[in-house]
Amino acid sequence: HILDVKNNGHPGYTLYGLERAGLASGYKFFGKHDWYRELSAWVLETQQSDGSWNGGDTTACETAFRLLFLSRGMEPIFMGKLRWDGNWSNRPRDVALLTRFAGKALERKLNWQVLGLQRDWTDWTDAPVLLITSEDAPTLSDSDVVKLRNYALAGGLIFTHAENGSAKFNAFAADLAKRMFPEYPMT
Repeated sequence: HILDVKNNGHPGYTLYGLERAGLASGYKFFGKHDWYRELSAWVLETQQSDGSWNGGDTTACETAFRLLFLSRGMEPIFMGKLRWDGNWSNRPRDVALLTRFAGKALERKLNWQVLGLQRDWTDWTDAPVLLITSEDAPTLSDSDVVKLRNYALAGGLIFTHAENGSAKFNAFAADLAKRMFPEYPMT
């Protein structure tokens, strides 16, 4: 499977390629696997006592690619984008471009993530802000709303954006707020 780099002839290069794909796509998970967490644990377990990684004649190259892999995966997460069944990504580069802009303005590297509703809400907590955007109104189950409420109560900010001023999405956002926090009126 995609995370089986151990038996690959060039694991450092493969790790670097996976890291590039993960960061460019924003996906924290490849299938059920938290790619960075799982692979970085393996990389650190296989490090030699002198700080390098064994690659035979290519030890310097293996070490360089593994360090590149480790260096980018732990940059702070600026924002997550909620993935739901439907048109959740009409503008697929929106969060990536916003994150790049924020990183330049803050003068530091930042990452972003795509966060799926099928995951536990605790998997979303790397991202301090969760974006839900579309022209369409997502259909969320009661358990999805509970996840969003728990995320917000744990300190996460849920930011909604109605693309093209969509009345349907604005109605969804107001209804979502009522479902998440029925004890508080909208003001």
